[in-house]
Amino acid sequence: MRPESEQHAVNERPLVVVTAATDNYFRKLQDLIGSMHQHDSATMYVYDIGLTAPQVSELQRYCNVEYRKFNYEKYPPFIKLGAAPLSADFSREQTGGMRQALKLLILFEVMEEIPNPVLWLDAGSHIERPLDPVREEIRKYGYFFTCVSNDRHMLRWTHIGTLQALGCPQYKEYLGHASTGSMGFGGRDSWVFGHIVLPARDCVLRKECIEPDGASLRNHRYDASVISALLEANGIARPCSGIPFERSVPVWNTNMPASEKYVIYHSRGNTIDPEHPERFRFPIQCTDGQLSRHIP
Repeated sequence: MRPESEQHAVNERPLVVVTAATDNYFRKLQDLIGSMHQHDSATMYVYDIGLTAPQVSELQRYCNVEYRKFNYEKYPPFIKLGAAPLSADFSREQTGGMRQALKLLILFEVMEEIPNPVLWLDAGSHIERPLDPVREEIRKYGYFFTCVSNDRHMLRWTHIGTLQALGCPQYKEYLGHASTGSMGFGGRDSWVFGHIVLPARDCVLRKECIEPDGASLRNHRYDASVISALLEANGIARPCSGIPFERSVPVWNTNMPASEKYVIYHSRGNTIDPEHPERFRFPIQCTDGQLSRHIP
C-alpha cells in the first residue's frame, strides 16, 4: 500500500498521449487526432493493432503523430489469438476483452522507453479543451484516473481468478470501478509505475490472471478489472478525478462556455454520429519535414 506521507517526484517533461486502434475504429481514431490538433499540442503515439495498409499510409501523414506497429510476436500466443478478428474458435466476449487488455502492454512498452508522463486515451475518445487539467492532476498526484459515470460495483465485473492471481484481497463489499478509457501516469520513475503499470503488464502475460477459466465480457472487464483491483490493493480506493469527464457523449452544445466543457469524452461504438457529421474533426496533415517529432 502506498504510504500516505510518500511524496512523488514531479515529472516536468511534456505529456505524451498514447492510443491504439483496429481498422474498424479508424474513423474514430481520426476524430481523436483531429480533436488533439484542435485543442492541444501533445505528441501522440498511435499503435496499430489491426489497421489496413491504406489507413497506415494516411495516419503517417498526420502532425504530432508517431506510428507504432504492435508486435504480437513478442508476447504469448494466447494474446494474439484473443485479440484477433472473430473466428469460430473465439467468442465475441473473449475477443473484445483481450483486445482491450493490449493497452496494458502498450503502456508498459511506452513508459519503459521514455521518461515522460503518459496519458492513455481510447481511440473512441475525443477532447473538447486542452489537457492542462489532466497535466496538473498527474503533476500533483502522479496519476490520473476516472470512474465510470454510475460508479458500478466492480466486483460484479471481476473474475475471482484475477483477484487470486494478483494476490489481491477478495473484496466482499466494494471494489471501485476505474475507467481505463483514459488514465495517466507520472512516468517510469513514479510510484504508480512500479505498483500499478508493472503488475498490470505482468498480469496480461499470464492467461490465468487476465482471462481465468470462465471469464468473458459477461462477467469480467479484463483491463479495467486488473487496474481497479490494483488501485484498491494499493490504497487508491476512490480514484475518480474531479476533472469534468463523461463516458458517453452528452448532447452537443456549441454555446457551452469552455470552462464548463468536459475535457475528455468517451463515446460507445466505433461510428461518428451520422446525424451530426459536422462534429467530425479532421486531423491536420503535415509536410515530410514536420512528421517526426522528438520526445525530450
